[in-house]
Amino acid sequence: MSRPRKCTGLKYFPKKEKSLDPLKTYYSAGRARLCLHGGDFGDRPTDREFCVDGLVLPDRRNTPKMDAVKAAYAPLKITLTDTEAVVENRNLFTDLNAYDLVFASSVNGKPERRAVLRADCKPGETVHIAFPFALPEAGLSCMTVAAVQRAALPGIPAGYEAAFGQIWYKYAEARLTAAAPELVEMDCNIGVKGKGFEYIFGRGKGLVSIRYNGVQLLDDTVRPNFWRAPTNNDEGCAEPFAFAFWKTAGLYARCDNLTAETKGGFVTVRANYTLPDGQTLPIDFAIDGAGRCDITMTWQGERAEVPEFGLLFPLRRELTEVSYQGLGPRETTADRTAGGKMGAWNYNVRQDFAQNSPVYPQDCGRRPRGGRANFCFRIATAAPACTVQLSPAASRASALQGTE
Repeated sequence: MSRPRKCTGLKYFPKKEKSLDPLKTYYSAGRARLCLHGGDFGDRPTDREFCVDGLVLPDRRNTPKMDAVKAAYAPLKITLTDTEAVVENRNLFTDLNAYDLVFASSVNGKPERRAVLRADCKPGETVHIAFPFALPEAGLSCMTVAAVQRAALPGIPAGYEAAFGQIWYKYAEARLTAAAPELVEMDCNIGVKGKGFEYIFGRGKGLVSIRYNGVQLLDDTVRPNFWRAPTNNDEGCAEPFAFAFWKTAGLYARCDNLTAETKGGFVTVRANYTLPDGQTLPIDFAIDGAGRCDITMTWQGERAEVPEFGLLFPLRRELTEVSYQGLGPRETTADRTAGGKMGAWNYNVRQDFAQNSPVYPQDCGRRPRGGRANFCFRIATAAPACTVQLSPAASRASALQGTE
């Protein structure tokens, strides 16, 4: 045991069948079951705070938070530099040679090279191990070093990954050049057309339509967003009260002016928004001949504390399958990235929300430090400054947020 003084307490809240609440329903062995907690039995008073938000769900499935706990309790600390892995043996009695050290490189989530090494390092000591091959210099280049258990131990099977470390770089990728798309300006709309795609901006609204190969992707207007669902800690320090203005600032932001110009290989459409307090917010959509859109959202007000700063893309309900590059395979947050692996991942939005979201909807579904996400079309972000967040709700089907 590497941390004998650390322990954790888990509480199990028994279930009681009643009419199914879709927010509290989960499925086990093909049967719909209900997850209940304090406040659901007519017990008053109750504050409903911090219920069913632990490491394990009532049906004993691990939540994404368990990945961070595993990283905190890992018997090894693996830190990577540009040329070597620094391994600190935190075990009390076990030598490092009890593990295989698996070095693996990848580009854009695709495996490139792999090597297995072994090293001696006594408990409490640190060893430096040079990379057996160089890190690629293309795309999202990543080196992963995993410590894998060589022999089975009580409760630990052979092949178990005890710890891992990563380093990655985002190299600029060559961008295919294409002629600028066609700009069509009308009284009520501005259109941008190219081979297989079409964008429509409504005057007084903003971006209202994206079509690729004849398929409509948007379910509603793209709009700025400054709000996220409060967490229990937010409630405890009265943040929803202090930041109440931002909940509707994006929802009722007014698109006062649309302008468009063709420059170089891009058509740039600028949407100037006015917030309810009078602040202005310009958003530039630069669209190239391949249908890619670079979005620049510029804050022009004074420095302020805002719950969120980004755009909402309400997508069609059919777009549930997601592939993305970033930390995964499960959700992480800006202050809980330990345990998340950089790579290419796939998941279903509805299943992920149903399996891993809190009983009371809070801020969930985040994939920070993302490079890109695909929903039949691609959202590319400037890692590590942006987060992609997905929710099955029609009004929050997709969010792209910038963070400091």
